Amino acid sequence: MAVVLGKGAPAMAWETLPHGVQVHMRRATSVETSHVERATGRILSDYLSGKAELASFHLPEAEEPSAEDDQYIFGLSKFLSSVLLFEMLADDWKGVLKDDGTPWPIDRASVSLLLLSPDQLQEFERLAYRDVWEIRAEGNGSAVSPIGSGGAA
Repeated sequence: MAVVLGKGAPAMAWETLPHGVQVHMRRATSVETSHVERATGRILSDYLSGKAELASFHLPEAEEPSAEDDQYIFGLSKFLSSVLLFEMLADDWKGVLKDDGTPWPIDRASVSLLLLSPDQLQEFERLAYRDVWEIRAEGNGSAVSPIGSGGAA
């Protein structure tokens, strides 16, 4: 087994999400995933302690979760991490339209609305973490778990 170092930064490319959505993005690096994990932790901590709201993420109305609601907090953490990572990796998209046919801007609100769809979220994560998952699938050592997976590599 071998690892090739010095390949440079991941290249931007047009990738396809379900329902004809095209996203101009690159693959995540370990630095970016670590940054997103910490940022998500801060956001959740502030939210659960009442210091912040999640209005910018345009989540559907729900009852206030408690810190003991592990299932909800896990899902929320995974979602927030994916939105933050999307903001880091993507700089353009096609096929994301409002009801009147005009394109949505690529911002936190519209990214959140897109990633509320489970199939869009799953495919974005597959593309963003592709390098990590390819290493794991090939058996090349112990890759880190994707953000929010909660499982060991």
